[in-house]
Amino acid sequence: MLIVALDGGIFRALLQARLLERLSDEVPGWLTRVQFFAGSSMGAVTAAYAAKTGGVKGLAQTYAKNGPLIFRRREFYGQQSGPPSEKATYDQAGLLKVLRSLFSDYETLGELYAKCMVTTFSLDNRGAKQPRTWQAKYYDNWDQGSVDSQTRILDLLRRSTAVPGYFPSYQGHLSGAVVDSNPAAAALAKAVAEGFCTDSHSALMADVRGYLGTLHLPLANAYAQQIKKASGDRIRLLSVGTGLSPAFVEGDNLDLGRREWAKDRTLTRALMDGKAGPPDYICRKLLGEDYRRLQPVLPCEIRHDDHEAAEKLLEVADAVDISEVVDWLRERTRPQEQHNGVFAEPKDQA
Repeated sequence: MLIVALDGGIFRALLQARLLERLSDEVPGWLTRVQFFAGSSMGAVTAAYAAKTGGVKGLAQTYAKNGPLIFRRREFYGQQSGPPSEKATYDQAGLLKVLRSLFSDYETLGELYAKCMVTTFSLDNRGAKQPRTWQAKYYDNWDQGSVDSQTRILDLLRRSTAVPGYFPSYQGHLSGAVVDSNPAAAALAKAVAEGFCTDSHSALMADVRGYLGTLHLPLANAYAQQIKKASGDRIRLLSVGTGLSPAFVEGDNLDLGRREWAKDRTLTRALMDGKAGPPDYICRKLLGEDYRRLQPVLPCEIRHDDHEAAEKLLEVADAVDISEVVDWLRERTRPQEQHNGVFAEPKDQA
């Protein structure tokens, strides 16, 4: 199974979309062979679009063109000089227009061709069996008969992109980036739960086969068949970020209050960037060479909502050396494995 996991990053998802487009130029049709996409925030928009069409061509330009529309400051008291501090900076009106250019109003998660996961954060799990509280919520379409699969894509993406401070909450949800800005580990866990295996699983099963072979040859042969099947169902995962910002907070023993941490959204930006690290560590340890992370370092700090940095983000994406990831993709999307794809033919189109 080939998985693509896409970080959140609001407008910096432009860089991510362009990286995917470049990879498609080098390895034509590889996105049509991805069986499972996962995304947070605007990465969820890209993931859902790729799961629908089998490509991302033109998506980066769509983001760049519509940046001023998505990030148009809300009017308060007849002025646009800036919102009161207790209100979100932007509404989702512009974003909704962009989403409607990519998905129909009644399109559901279950109608996507490929498997797809969208991360959100529920502010109130009212109706759930467990105690009433907030919680992470991962929507997916693995079960076509589930409530998740029957949920409108537009609603899911508006939930996943509702980043606190930037956009208001939507339908009782905030962005999945609040708890999981990098959904790679969540996607890996889902794939394993559905019966796909990591290389470590295969090694463990091989050890079991070797041990049983000394005791019961027929049983060992039966396990050998399972191992053969499992090796063909191994997980390969590509994680793509939205750019590592060279931001830092100076000082060794900081004794700051909430107001100082919230200044210039320092805490919000640190949480969004910092949470990408643990999933990367988990996937790297569990998958080894079957895992790759593509996360360029930005030349300067670029805010998550800075639509005026579109050209700079595109320049960064075009300058990144992707040759190592290209080689990795070519090795893991060999012709004999192409039948595992979900698209009949490449559909890399806008």
